Amino acid sequence: MLSISPPMKGAGQGNYYLQLAREDYYLEGGEPPGRWVGLGAEALNLDGVVDRESLHNLLSGFDPKGREAWVQNPGSNDRQSGWDLTFSAPKSVSVLWSQLPSGERTSIQEAHAMAVRAAVGYLEDVAAVTRRGKGGLRVEAAKFIGAVFEHGTSRAQDPQIHSHVLILNTVLREDGSTGTLRSRDIFRHKMAAGAVYRAELAKELQRRLGVEVERVKGWFEIKGVSQSLIEEFSKRRQEVEEALAKRGVSGPEAAKIAALDTRDKKAHRPRAELLAEWQGRGVAHGWSVSQALGIVRQGRWVENRKQFSELSAEAIAKLTQTQSYFSERDLVRHTAEAGQGRGAGAAEVRQSVKERLKSKEVVPLKAEGGERMYTTREMLELERDLLRMAEERQTDDRHRVPLTKVLRETESKPELSDEQKSAIEHVTAGKGAIAVVAGMAGTGKSTLLGVARSIWEAAGFEVRGAALSGKAAQGLQDGSGIQSFTIASTLAELRKAHAPVDFSQEAFGGSAGSPKRLTPRTVLVVDEAGMVGTRQLHELLKWVREAGAKLVLVGDAKQLQPIEAGGPFRALSEQLGAAELTEIKRQREGWARQAVTDMARGEAQSVLHEFAARDRLRIEDSRKEVMDRLIRDWAADGVRAPEQNLILTNSNDEVRELNRRAQDERLKARALGDGSVRVQGDHLYPGDRVLFTRNSRLYGVMNGSLGTVQSLSERSIRVTLDTGRTVSIPLAQYEHIRLGYAATTHKAQGMTAENTYILAGGSMQDREISYVQVSRARGKSVLYVDKDGAGEAFSDLGRQMAQSRAKKLAHSLGELTPHKPSKDREQGREY
Repeated sequence: MLSISPPMKGAGQGNYYLQLAREDYYLEGGEPPGRWVGLGAEALNLDGVVDRESLHNLLSGFDPKGREAWVQNPGSNDRQSGWDLTFSAPKSVSVLWSQLPSGERTSIQEAHAMAVRAAVGYLEDVAAVTRRGKGGLRVEAAKFIGAVFEHGTSRAQDPQIHSHVLILNTVLREDGSTGTLRSRDIFRHKMAAGAVYRAELAKELQRRLGVEVERVKGWFEIKGVSQSLIEEFSKRRQEVEEALAKRGVSGPEAAKIAALDTRDKKAHRPRAELLAEWQGRGVAHGWSVSQALGIVRQGRWVENRKQFSELSAEAIAKLTQTQSYFSERDLVRHTAEAGQGRGAGAAEVRQSVKERLKSKEVVPLKAEGGERMYTTREMLELERDLLRMAEERQTDDRHRVPLTKVLRETESKPELSDEQKSAIEHVTAGKGAIAVVAGMAGTGKSTLLGVARSIWEAAGFEVRGAALSGKAAQGLQDGSGIQSFTIASTLAELRKAHAPVDFSQEAFGGSAGSPKRLTPRTVLVVDEAGMVGTRQLHELLKWVREAGAKLVLVGDAKQLQPIEAGGPFRALSEQLGAAELTEIKRQREGWARQAVTDMARGEAQSVLHEFAARDRLRIEDSRKEVMDRLIRDWAADGVRAPEQNLILTNSNDEVRELNRRAQDERLKARALGDGSVRVQGDHLYPGDRVLFTRNSRLYGVMNGSLGTVQSLSERSIRVTLDTGRTVSIPLAQYEHIRLGYAATTHKAQGMTAENTYILAGGSMQDREISYVQVSRARGKSVLYVDKDGAGEAFSDLGRQMAQSRAKKLAHSLGELTPHKPSKDREQGREY
């Protein structure tokens, strides 16, 4: 794992590590001496053990002897002197290390040291960048000057092998001059560097000790290490988790803050003393030195060069499930993760990536955000075929309804706005067999589709609907009267209907249950089309084209993005032209409607100021305190009418906590009935709000459906859905139910409430999520955030909310014109 601490100031951090570093650490306490690292240190003849004078001078902005200033503002305690990169071994590695004899322990330490240097080498190749010249416009490759300090314990005195790498904010240029480091590149490559470290560590552990390594998500663990001993030696993690639970927060940012807040001064006990204690605790858990040695040499070291070349292909396949294009660092990260446990270290990973990027299957694209992007030929052809099919369908006018009939229908509906009338004309009387409606949240898309359905059906067309989620399909059906299903089930039906006929089957000839084909008289409406990925939309378009049917795409590219690769809705809107709906109807107050529009445009700072001026932005000192405030505010209306007062956040952990606390408020107010049943960790009472988390046509519920518990028993639960239907759910067959006072923003797209209480901030917050959050309420929306998340004058939150993560097609970047770019090093950056 790799974490990066806030920028160091002055020489204090370096002095701290130097104080811990002792040659006699094994018997006298402390940690091993530091070692110089980086090509810059090598060029300066800084080699071996880090000496106090040189490190202090370099951190202060001087040359190693302290005679010459190498940067501006040298010697200032306010000067940004460098960054502390912490590389931590997986817990099973540290636990095994603590239980082994000295020879095997040394092998693990050497493997860790090699892995750290491999990761630093990767960062030096791709992120050692400095600027010079007027305005810093000239970008140059540079060489790191760094120091690495290996530590063996956590602050709770548990075994934890980790190294602090101090990367100095003084770098050496190729011409021997010095400059400062452009730090954004280190942060950009953080995840890739961490993966390179883990891949190299896994390889070296396999090679040196013959242990078996098994991947766990993006990291690895050593097979056979006692789980109970891992938990025994995880006191520091337990301290952080207890602090998170106490504050009612979760996520990596919250964990980082909790780790700092719970950090005690580190003790400096002799390592020999600690090892004796650790091995004694191992014996208490039935896991001694002999058990530790028993898993060494159990694995068989095999170097499969052919397999290495396929790692990057696997990584690309995984990447392009969710992204249309990717950067080299994306590919390095995922290739390194794929290589863990398969003998692929840093060199093999980078070689595999290098070869793959030169292969015919990979297409280089133009840069985005200063980085070269790539896609696959398959993805690019898929996108081109989708756009080509869409363009070809614009000559098919079989589905046009005479404009006079359309106008007769729309003029009889005075509740329709001019925008809605134009959109109805666009989809019913417009040319072409594909039509696009791009409508902002709350502009009445369902209403216009209901009118369009009446027009199509009167003209003899069959209208069918589809949406990505079951809840969205149900919403389309309820709002427009169009019978609707999920896109997945629609595609499955079409594949079945168009499959070759098996004459041996008795069912040949059709039955009431036969799958329905599309025909030239079919209009297929896809709602929330902005969330549909390239592959699904391509297949839908293929079936529509083959049947001669019409496809109507309705959505908003500014809301939540596809989970799968691509952003085809936006591309088709631009290529074919779209009827646009911008007149928001949902919010009653004009300022709130304008706030929704501004948030969609990325003008988050002005929206936050508007919310603050109207007392709709609440800031508290901590995440716990802001959650306390949110629940107090919600309880004023939510206890009495929870169906009208929805809580939103971005974290599943926070959803669970807020749901529990909202339920507690209703229990205290005696707003819930007697008796409860436990379902998926929640105790449900009569009167509780619940949310269903899996589609079930059998029981009449969809993933995301909300309702109120009417009655329950150990066997079943009766719920009145917000649509008005009452369903009875047998808990033995369906248990995908949880409390529904709070929901994630992703669950809330398509929902409407009277009031919303929004817990903002966290790593997921962006423009698209923020737009969905502030657009759900007809009445009051209130934002809640802690001071750390808000920043001064809510500048930090504003930046997060303004940042867009909108997905695009690879086609939109454009292919790179073949050329031979200049490179600063063999595998370095391109300029």
